Amino acid sequence: TLKLYSNINMDYMFKDVEDLISVEMLSNGNCQVISMISSFENCKSLDHFNITGFDATQLKSTHKLFYRSGLNLFSFEKFDTLNLEDSSYMFAGSRITVFGFNGFNGFNTEKVTNMSHMFEECEELLWVGSSDAKTENVVDMSYMFRSVTSIIYIELNSFNTAKVKDMSFMFQNCESLTQIEIKYFDTSNVLDMSHMFDNCYSLQILDLSNFDTSNVKNMSYMFNYCSSMPKLDLSHFDTKNVEDTSFLFSSCREIE
Repeated sequence: TLKLYSNINMDYMFKDVEDLISVEMLSNGNCQVISMISSFENCKSLDHFNITGFDATQLKSTHKLFYRSGLNLFSFEKFDTLNLEDSSYMFAGSRITVFGFNGFNGFNTEKVTNMSHMFEECEELLWVGSSDAKTENVVDMSYMFRSVTSIIYIELNSFNTAKVKDMSFMFQNCESLTQIEIKYFDTSNVLDMSHMFDNCYSLQILDLSNFDTSNVKNMSYMFNYCSSMPKLDLSHFDTKNVEDTSFLFSSCREIE
């Protein structure tokens, strides 16, 4: 347990401390966190994290905060991140098993613009809760769930994706995934959908009926190796600006 009382930069604070198991950081409410880049990166034994009483209102980035850590239990009690802009790679490669976007008290993603690689290679992640998710300013969701190999079902209907430009590799290599609920995605500003569902070879249910692809330039490998997909209605897709469709349906063996 570590008690802190002043403004603090936590960048790389415990990076590569591979035997660290548990962290409890306490403050009397007057300690302001200003940066947490890679604070617990590669803490492979870390399985408990609790940070209480800190002012996070000026925190801009949690880039690689728990990257490749052993984290699966955490608490951000009253951790108000109202100015957070970058949560890229935040949990990538960690052992997190469940995540609810409304599950952190005060964990605010309202101003986040970059969620790329956020859960990439979280091979033990089994559930993502999207209710009350604040994603209205996110521009980059590329690689967000790439290689989340254990999850079977993802429901992201509460995501506001109106400003997103990059969805490339978003679900690539989600090899156990059978159904994705993204029916209400606003994709009107997306430029890159390459590899979006690439190698999702267990995927069977995918409704893209509301997808607006009028600005998409790259669809290469988008459905590559979706080998269990029985049907896919893309009759409404607008491809007038698409420049690359290479390997778009490659190895889609069951599609009719």
